[in-house]
Order: sequence, then structure tokens, then C-alpha cells
Amino acid sequence: AASASGGASVSASGAPAPSSAPAAAARREGGAGGGGGGAGEVASSADAASAAPAHPPSSSAASASRQAAQRYSTAELRGDWLRKYGRNFSAAEPKLDVWVLCTGTLSEEQVRGFKRRRGKSYAVSLNKFMFGPTFLEKTGIIPSHHWLVEVDAFTRGTCLEEAKKKTKFSEKKFPNCYVAFDIARNAIKHKVHLVGKDPLIRFWETALGEAVSPLLHEANSWFADHPVPVSNLSALTLGHGIRIALSLTPQGAIVKLLGCDGTTTFSKNNAPHYDLKRVAKKLKPIVQMLRTVGPGWDIVNCNPKSLYVAEKAMPGVSWCFD
Repeated sequence: AASASGGASVSASGAPAPSSAPAAAARREGGAGGGGGGAGEVASSADAASAAPAHPPSSSAASASRQAAQRYSTAELRGDWLRKYGRNFSAAEPKLDVWVLCTGTLSEEQVRGFKRRRGKSYAVSLNKFMFGPTFLEKTGIIPSHHWLVEVDAFTRGTCLEEAKKKTKFSEKKFPNCYVAFDIARNAIKHKVHLVGKDPLIRFWETALGEAVSPLLHEANSWFADHPVPVSNLSALTLGHGIRIALSLTPQGAIVKLLGCDGTTTFSKNNAPHYDLKRVAKKLKPIVQMLRTVGPGWDIVNCNPKSLYVAEKAMPGVSWCFD
């Protein structure tokens, strides 16, 4: 089994290895009741998605509170998820951590906290996190999986054609091709699994050959093999990161967003992302639903001052690294 440095054990396919299943898993009855909110929250409340739990849902107190306050629903679970994991699914107790790493601000304190807390949990990084020195080298954080969006240079086939010509990519002449090429080189170096759409996969295979092939996962195939529990999670890049995190944790998890500030990457004045409000609007009902569906997934932001938190897309918490 391949393993990212400091990360969770994964099989050659990038899926959770058998040994990564929790030693103790509580069986929850599928098809039970319905969608009351977790830990004493009411799912129909307008602010349910942004209400921060007072303590980590993985704590024994929180687990007891959740079990007393709600029964988990299968009504919203996707058919492919139910076919793979069944209605009598296992729920991890305590909840597993899974991280989504964005390209926002990461303080030294957050980096230390992440490294102290991570253990063998999965970490899914996004877009330019694995490009250049700003995040990967500066922080020393090595994800287990990475998602890169396919821009026009890939959908039009420009980068693939240049790779076939054995072009030496430069950031100045072929910036998008160079970014993807550098990310794949780093993935090879650190054994990070790359999940992407077909144009990117073909580019990486052509440009780097057998060295990268075992780490590549075409998105449709990945989600067919590792189904996500709910539909309509299409909130651009952040949504893809959350989808991968969900696909890796079929027994439920706390999905911790780190560096997901809602700002434009490399913005000097922390300007809001151009699609902030649309992404937040799409995420809010999904975040709320995931708390009470199946084994339960709590999505929290490790930066309480994140613009996503301000838009009430998810709660901001101070206990990510406790």
C-alpha cells in the first residue's frame, strides 16, 4: 500500500486500506427516522449550517449528545453509496478526521497544530497547494490526495499536444501546463494521489509516463469506485475537495477545512474570491444535510474568521487541533 508522508494508509488505488478501518465501529440502523440536527441543533433552522459545535464531535460527550438528540437518515443517501455500503452501514466512533487544504493563509500555529493532530488521517489539497514553494515546501504539509481543476489549456488539448512534442514547459510560456507538470512531479516525489478529469489525466500520463501512472485517478472512475453519500455537491474547487474527503470516509468523519478563507489565492489584500457567495450558497444546505445523513459528516472551518463562515456556509471552530 502506498502511503503519503505522515498521511493515512492507502491502497494502490488510493482508497482506504483495510487496516485503516476503525478498530471499533458502532452499527447504526439505516432507514431510521429523519433529519433532526446534530448535537441538539435543529436541521430546519436558518443558521444550522453555521452554528459551531461547542466541542469536537469526536469527543465522547459529543457522541453521546448526537446519539441522544437524533437518529440518522438514509433518505438523502445516493443509491450508489447505499449499494456499496448498505443500509446497515458502520459509523466510526469516535469520528475520523479528514482535511481539505486550500490555498489561503496558513499561520505557523495552524501548521504546527495540523502536524500534531493529523496522525494517519487523509488530507486532500486543492489546486496550487502542491505547486511551487508557497504551501508544500514552506509548510512541509504533505497531502494524501490532490485535486487540480482543468483549465482551458487542458480542455482544448493545448498542454497535451505540447507534451506529445516533448516540449520543455516553462512558467512564462506555458503557465498552466507548467503548474500541472510541477504538481505531478511533486506527487511522484511524495506519493500523493492525483484525482482529476480526463484531460488532466491524459496530460500527466503523456508528460510523466509510468512514474505517475499509479497515482492517477480519473474523476468519474474515482467516484464510481468511491461513491459520495449525497448529490448536488458542485461548489467549484472546494466542493470537489469535500467530495473526495467524503469518498474517503464512508464511516463518517469530521471534515476540517484548513486555509479555506474564501479569498483569492495570492491576493495581497485578501480580496474575496469572485465566486464566494455562490459557493457558500451551494454549500450551506449540503453541510447541514451531511450532519444527519448516513453515519454523519461534520464540515467545519478551522478559521473562524473565514469568509465562508461569515457567509454561514459552515461553522468556524477553534478546536481543530485539540
